[in-house]
Amino acid sequence: MKRIIRENTLSRKQHYEFEGTEEQKVEEAWEVTCGYLGDKQKNKLEWHRYRCSEDRIAQAVTIAMLTMGIDGYYPHRAMTEFFEGKREFS
Repeated sequence: MKRIIRENTLSRKQHYEFEGTEEQKVEEAWEVTCGYLGDKQKNKLEWHRYRCSEDRIAQAVTIAMLTMGIDGYYPHRAMTEFFEGKREFS
């Protein structure tokens, strides 16, 4: 049985152990996050990203993740890249 590492957790309900290089883990976390979020949540996040200033990205990411129940190091990195404009929803 694999041990689930807390840093690899997407949410309190869905646990994932992301594997591969750091970049692959972030990419996989983003794909899982996209599948986890509904269309309404994606639209809301895009609106918040549009309105977010560069100096408030860290705060916006933390609030978004807490609001949507997303947790973990790799999902956080992926969401940060989304707010920085480096990622789009698939």
